[in-house]
Amino acid sequence: MKMMAIFLSLFNFLNLPDFTFVGNGLNNTLMKLESEFGLTCKNALDVGSTTWNLSSMSIVLKSLIGDIVEPFLTYMLLSSFLFDTD
Repeated sequence: MKMMAIFLSLFNFLNLPDFTFVGNGLNNTLMKLESEFGLTCKNALDVGSTTWNLSSMSIVLKSLIGDIVEPFLTYMLLSSFLFDTD
């Protein structure tokens, strides 16, 4: 039940109409999210082919993404356990 709530929260977050997720190589990541987890993203822009070569910064970019996603998932997990009304 709690995992479903986390999944739905993440699904809703990725499909917020007021946010556009921008990244380099984002299309591959979105395809994996959909094929492996059934998650889709409403607004996404892959800027890999329209910007300078960011391949040397891919490790830094992945780290920055982790810095954003990890606290969100931690918050969702803790919220589901601490405020469980079941």
